[in-house]
Amino acid sequence: MMTTFPLLTCCELLSIDPKTLRNWLRQANMSLQVHPTDRRAKCLSMEQVQHLAALHHRALPSNRTETSSVSEPIPLPDEATRLKQIAYLEAQMASFHQQLTQLYQPPPVMLPTPAQQKQIMLQEDVPTSAQEVSGDGAPDTGRQYSWIPLPAESRRRRVVPLIEYGAAGTYVIVCPQQGELLLAPDTPAWFAWLASISSFRFVGKAGRLGACRGYDQGPRRTWYAYRTIHQRDYKHYLGTTDHLTISCLEHMAATFQSYVE
Repeated sequence: MMTTFPLLTCCELLSIDPKTLRNWLRQANMSLQVHPTDRRAKCLSMEQVQHLAALHHRALPSNRTETSSVSEPIPLPDEATRLKQIAYLEAQMASFHQQLTQLYQPPPVMLPTPAQQKQIMLQEDVPTSAQEVSGDGAPDTGRQYSWIPLPAESRRRRVVPLIEYGAAGTYVIVCPQQGELLLAPDTPAWFAWLASISSFRFVGKAGRLGACRGYDQGPRRTWYAYRTIHQRDYKHYLGTTDHLTISCLEHMAATFQSYVE
């Protein structure tokens, strides 16, 4: 195979710039040749480079005169090697996906035990100052009760949980600390979970509201619904935890919605 050099390599061998090389080629009436592997590239043969060096008294490097400009192709991996590389990458992706799943998996829901549920329900039967709220929401004095704060009442409040009516026709419960909770409404687990929190938001079929425990006349176990409509605050009595059924929340949300219209 004839030894050929690209134009830039010829410039390096002759220690000149490309413009000077083209002038020398015109003076010597030499024509460029097509590169053996790339027809778009132009090159010179070894004899042409030596002739230009002799005409212009240039010394060619001895370690470059015998070097071919034709670069050898880089060997590609065979099919078996590529399959092994793909399998390795897939295993790495599967491991990474498993780590992400474990990282973002919500913690399990910790519900009170039956004994704790009974104690909570007994404590919530009455408000625990010197007064008790009757069925119509009016205070009823007469008995003294001791008050033990719930865990949710003793710590600082954060983002409240959400109960929302979903597109599938079911109610979705989302807790900021535990993620989505798989609780069926109006079940013992439902009331036990409500007894463990101090406030929540409700978005139903016909309206929405916020709910929190009442503290107007001392710490109480009763619930109140509230909503701000047209820069006016509304508040209604809901009752104790065992009265917070879906129908009760939907009815109160619809009542608030009627104030908007």
